[in-house]
Amino acid sequence: MYDPLLLTMRNYRQTLVALALAQKSEPAIGADKRIMEQVPNITRTDLDDRQLALLWGELQLMLVECDGGGIWAQIRNAVATSMMALLKRREFTDMQPLFIREIFPVIANSVTLPRDARMQATIEVTTNLRTLSSQDKYSAQRWMLQQIADMQYPRFGTSGWRARMGVDFTWPRATAVAQAIMDFIKNNSLSALPLTIGYDSRINGDKVAALVAKVALANGISVQLASRDTPSPALIFHITETLGVANNAGLINCTPSHNPVKDPARRAYLGTEYHGIRYNMPHGAVAPGSTTDSIGRRAMELLLEDSVVPVAQHRGKLSYFDTLEAYIDQVLKHLEQKIVMPDGTGVNTLALMRKFWGASNAMIVIDEMHSASRGYLRRACDKLDIRYTVIHGEKDPLLGDLMYANPEPPHIAGCQQKVRELCEKYPRIIGLGFDTDSDRFGVVDEKGNSISTNKVLPMLAEYLLTASYTGKPGMIIRNMCTTRMLDRIAEAHKDRVIAPKDLNAVVRHAAASNYKVMLGDDTRMSGFHSIVVPVGFKYIAEAIMGELESAMKAGEHDPAKIQALFHACLDKLMLAGEESNGMTSRGHTPDKDGLWGAMLTLQMLAVRGILLQELWAELTDKYGHLYNVRRDVEAPDVAKTALVNTYLERYEEMTRDMGPEADNLMCGLIPVYCGGVRDELVEIVYRDKQRQESFLTIRASGTEPINRFYIESPDEKLRDAIRQATGEELERLILQEINAAASVDTVVELLQSVELPPEDGEDLPATYTKRITDPAKAKISALAGKNAATVLAAADAKLAESNPAKGGLISN
Repeated sequence: MYDPLLLTMRNYRQTLVALALAQKSEPAIGADKRIMEQVPNITRTDLDDRQLALLWGELQLMLVECDGGGIWAQIRNAVATSMMALLKRREFTDMQPLFIREIFPVIANSVTLPRDARMQATIEVTTNLRTLSSQDKYSAQRWMLQQIADMQYPRFGTSGWRARMGVDFTWPRATAVAQAIMDFIKNNSLSALPLTIGYDSRINGDKVAALVAKVALANGISVQLASRDTPSPALIFHITETLGVANNAGLINCTPSHNPVKDPARRAYLGTEYHGIRYNMPHGAVAPGSTTDSIGRRAMELLLEDSVVPVAQHRGKLSYFDTLEAYIDQVLKHLEQKIVMPDGTGVNTLALMRKFWGASNAMIVIDEMHSASRGYLRRACDKLDIRYTVIHGEKDPLLGDLMYANPEPPHIAGCQQKVRELCEKYPRIIGLGFDTDSDRFGVVDEKGNSISTNKVLPMLAEYLLTASYTGKPGMIIRNMCTTRMLDRIAEAHKDRVIAPKDLNAVVRHAAASNYKVMLGDDTRMSGFHSIVVPVGFKYIAEAIMGELESAMKAGEHDPAKIQALFHACLDKLMLAGEESNGMTSRGHTPDKDGLWGAMLTLQMLAVRGILLQELWAELTDKYGHLYNVRRDVEAPDVAKTALVNTYLERYEEMTRDMGPEADNLMCGLIPVYCGGVRDELVEIVYRDKQRQESFLTIRASGTEPINRFYIESPDEKLRDAIRQATGEELERLILQEINAAASVDTVVELLQSVELPPEDGEDLPATYTKRITDPAKAKISALAGKNAATVLAAADAKLAESNPAKGGLISN
């Protein structure tokens, strides 16, 4: 039996959230006061642990979803006060100093943030509560804290819901997410069509898929379940081509993509591997934000209401499929093209691939990384009579000796080494690797060097616009963090590129209401002949599939017309990609496909008759150099957001005409543009004395304690200098937090979120080096006084528990 307090808050939540979503009317005057009237009850009412957690969840959902100004802001303020009141209950008396210092400010500050940032704030709070539950001194509150943490909002990121098994990915939460997707399918009149379910190769992936299938069948929805772990692009091919866009209910893909199976700190499997549930629309694109928002919200409601999965009178039917042969046949069909060579002769591209890669001095190294694409590229090579060798090709749900199935350094090192071993015997050689669900691919050149996607994409774009140009213009689409070399290529071929309808329009992410220009003007974010979208392939898909989505919203139901329109949309694409190893191109799929990217790269080299190093040299001779790097740096949450805000605030008062004598220069460069979103994003354009421009983008991850730096410059040394300076700024902010810490536990928690130096031993700033550990040691000693030696040893032990590599660095 639920307590009246919980039922009252549930009633408030249901009424207010419904009004907020309808956006047609405001709540009654005094709604915030009625919530505030419950604050004394929240503090004093006897509640068991379960009802306490449910009360937290009700408040959390109101805080996130009651969007808007005026009375809505007052309601959020009342809800935030109520959440803090819950944590002031007598059960948490001995935790009050910690809450006041670290939890309450996050809740209070969230009131004025946009919806997504409020959601992230609540996730930060529940994550911190879960972390606290593991500390021995809070063992009395452990179960309560864990119950509250289990009410964490199941946030869908750019590509689905991802979480760690047994931590924030639990079977009840996964069931709620699955049921929320079924509710979406039923509410959108798709439940009479088959739902496709697939999964990747990691441990328990098949079990997650089985759970989702069970939920679908209980809802009366028929399921086509992959008979083995299957690459994401092959699953999308199945729904869009085998079944047809108008004849399926979408795809639920049980994968967190490239996220790890093993614990990165301990380099071992701990049973806390990442899992994910992703929903793709019937036309193959990842569900847009409006859809995932509704799914996440519904999942949260199901968790709060303890709703069970419905049992339909007529259960759905279950069937199995394997799409390897059909998918590979389709890829080879798409690759086949008549190419006119420089001498005027026409040649078939598949024949050129057989000749170039089938030569006696040719070899393809395939690093399958124990992924779901095992056997796929092999099958394509067999059909083309191409020689290959495979590493990491056996099924291994724990990924063997790999930490990540992620086809970029350092994880692709095995492929690099294999290429180096074979390149003397087979000088015409290339390495190709794939992540766990194989929607990403990595490339290793003929010398064993890993080639970033920021190089592969421009080479492919130039190839598709010249040697492989079919006479049809197409869109070049990149996300905001991908190389601007694509912009140069698009502009050079503007007669062959479908540019944005309004070249003067500011790109999407910079046109958002919460994006602020601090320095310069927004014309810096317009004028691209390429189409620039926010991070997340779903935004690329929206740019590709816009015409189809509009037609279906307008009521188009004819399957033949829908399928034809689907292909027409894809036919207007030239190339789309993101720097994080994802791409697609004309006629293929609206989502990223690592296997297609690999095959298209093989075709490009065969048609051009040269290898990657020579092809890149030709491209840079034509378009100039742009040296880029991405650096993902682990950092405490407070420092990662402070870094973004530091740059936004620093350049806010500056003018475009600032001279080189200014104090706020970066590596001798003058900032000419700065814009972004507080706590989330900053992007800066710098200019040197020759008026050449360099670019810095920093993104604070919404789901991990990570800052992502994206740097691009016409000068390699300057690129590295910007990377160094940015790391030093982050390091300064980390040290600032360490110096301000009021307890040893706080210092230790900060150190737990600082990453170790790179494996190559490079001494980069903002890593766990003496520049950070020595001040941390001094701070702990000052806090501990005469007990410093004992406290330092205990701190070291705690750090070693979370990451053995950090043990012994504080007390020594």
